[in-house]
Amino acid sequence: MNWDALAAIAELLGAMAVVASLLYLAIQVRQNTRQARLAAQQATVHELGHALRAQAQDREWASLLSRALNGLDALDAVERVQFLSHVGSIFRLYESAYLHYLEGSLDPRFWRGFERSIADVIGYPGITAALALRKHHLTDEFVAHLEGLAASSTPQPIFAEPTDRSEGSTA
Repeated sequence: MNWDALAAIAELLGAMAVVASLLYLAIQVRQNTRQARLAAQQATVHELGHALRAQAQDREWASLLSRALNGLDALDAVERVQFLSHVGSIFRLYESAYLHYLEGSLDPRFWRGFERSIADVIGYPGITAALALRKHHLTDEFVAHLEGLAASSTPQPIFAEPTDRSEGSTA
């Protein structure tokens, strides 16, 4: 075997090592992308859950929210600040999820669940008023998306009132 043959074999082995390294790198990048996507989803769920848990656990806060859904006129000045601050932070959380979705770092199936949650409430007068007052804090793309949802959605009775039960009834 001459030096030229050995050089060719070494070059072939070097090329194979480069290909193997590139394959390994591609696998690592794919796994890292998947982990980043899962982390973005988990962080969004955690933050949104934390924000929504407050309204579920505090009766006065839940009462304020149920009144605010029908319009801001039913709120005093302090309640307006509370409601607008809360809804503003919820808008920002959903906006973050939306931008992650557009960038491909949020699973489209996951985003559709968020989008349905938004569609359930975006048509309520209080939410529409909050969006009008706070939309300058949000990206133009997200505001356009919210306005499209508002135009095509019907508010869902997520805070349904008891209908034919009298107080204290066990029916």
